[in-house]
Amino acid sequence: MMFGLVLMQLCLCFPLINSLTCAQTDDEGHTQLHSNPMWRFCVLITAANDRPKGIAYGLVDLPVIEREVEIDIYKMAFERNTEQQSILSLCLLERYNGTYKSPKTEYIFRCVCNSDRCNRHSNLHTFIKGLKHDNP
Repeated sequence: MMFGLVLMQLCLCFPLINSLTCAQTDDEGHTQLHSNPMWRFCVLITAANDRPKGIAYGLVDLPVIEREVEIDIYKMAFERNTEQQSILSLCLLERYNGTYKSPKTEYIFRCVCNSDRCNRHSNLHTFIKGLKHDNP
């Protein structure tokens, strides 16, 4: 009886942590898979004319003040999954009007997903093909 009580207390203090596994692109452009319990989503910024390879990373659900990217829209989309319909990815075309780093306007196509290894493909065609394969 005492063992069961101790085990229950341990489970409450140390819950099982699920890590999301995402592709992560380093500064040299190499992509490897990594797992992190802090990641809520995997992200792929697809390859484009000025970017021959895609950029992949994991996205943390930080408090609103600390966020670089607004993620509430992603959370709302994935929370609406039903037995009949599942959101596998949410992709947005975004425009950034110059920054201190680059004064030119930049467009990026960002896809967000929330299953292991879902951002491992660098272009849109193979990204979609991979999501279909992983979710028959």
